[in-house]
Amino acid sequence: MQRTSASPANDNRAATTTSGRRATGTDPQAQARGREIVRLHQTLEDWRDRRRLADAAGWPALAAQVIGIEIRALEREVARRVRELF
Repeated sequence: MQRTSASPANDNRAATTTSGRRATGTDPQAQARGREIVRLHQTLEDWRDRRRLADAAGWPALAAQVIGIEIRALEREVARRVRELF
């Protein structure tokens, strides 16, 4: 025997058919910009990990300076993109 809802108001299937984009009211371009910010932030974290590894391995000062330049550039880019998004 198949169990059925007493009324359509108890049916949860209708809530699952609405996409997250429409449910939150966010346009696709804003979502794409948000994903790009997340990607840039992950790249920033990767460079920070490289800096920690370079420090632990005793890399030359020039390598640390290059890594620092990359980190600062990514920090500025992430901040710029966040300002544009909000």
